Amino acid sequence: MDTTDNMRVFIAVVAAGGFTAAANRLNISTAKVSRSVSHLESHLRTRLLHRSTRQQMLTEAGARYLGQCKKIIEWIDVAEDEARSAAVVPSGTLRIYAMLGFGHSDIVSAVLRFRERHHSINVELTFSDAALDMIEGRYDTALLLASALPDSMMVAQTLGSVSCVACASPDYLKRFGSPSTVDDLAGHACLRLNAPNMPDGTWTLAGKEAAEKIRSAGVSLSFNHESALLAAVQGGFGIGLLPATAALPSLRNGRLVRVLTGLTLQKLNLHVMYPSRQFVDAKLKAWIDFLREQIPPALAVESESLAAMP
Repeated sequence: MDTTDNMRVFIAVVAAGGFTAAANRLNISTAKVSRSVSHLESHLRTRLLHRSTRQQMLTEAGARYLGQCKKIIEWIDVAEDEARSAAVVPSGTLRIYAMLGFGHSDIVSAVLRFRERHHSINVELTFSDAALDMIEGRYDTALLLASALPDSMMVAQTLGSVSCVACASPDYLKRFGSPSTVDDLAGHACLRLNAPNMPDGTWTLAGKEAAEKIRSAGVSLSFNHESALLAAVQGGFGIGLLPATAALPSLRNGRLVRVLTGLTLQKLNLHVMYPSRQFVDAKLKAWIDFLREQIPPALAVESESLAAMP
């Protein structure tokens, strides 16, 4: 038994009025109760109880020690109760890492809806293009968009695929024409998104032949955030590769037009990651369950809406 357990036995001996009564209360042997008190006294080099054949009485040091033991055990019990409740009651602060680039609007919307459902959970959402270090960053979970994930000790669940579309404004296409092949992109300003899943602004496009990767060509602007890229494409500064969620509202109202519709454009998988399957606390479990409930249907609706557009 450790010191904390021995403290509990000592408290029980005093409360029960003797070793045998304490042993019955704790459902352990009288010899074990006696050893626990003896270990405490040896550790402290102080006698805690005056023993006789009939009774045990606290020494002056024992009385002072008993008061402190009760406080310590109470604090430990409170701490353990709070820790156990984390696995049952969703509360506290959920720290989320999200890759800077695609998916900004989707992720923010999901966090807001999650907070409406779980008012007792505070959320700290960090967008970054820095390498993910969940331990150093003290993140509970991460959302990553990638065609594939590197090997990792973390648990990863795939929520679905995000479709990307090549778009331009009507004004841009009126001035410079619409590309009909990949080769035509060489004569256009291709606005780049600098993101970990799109190194050096590379676009992955596939037609009837094998998939090919091309560098976005022409005199170009580059951004590290989808909202900035969207604004530039809407402003007529070039052609951009945008996630369906960001592009669909502007495609519907005519502010953007799809180009290269005969090609299959880059698709990225949305992954939620967290450190371990063991001892997942309630707030993290609530977030993962929420994402699995909300995100796949939303991505399916996006895909259907995109396919239905001319």
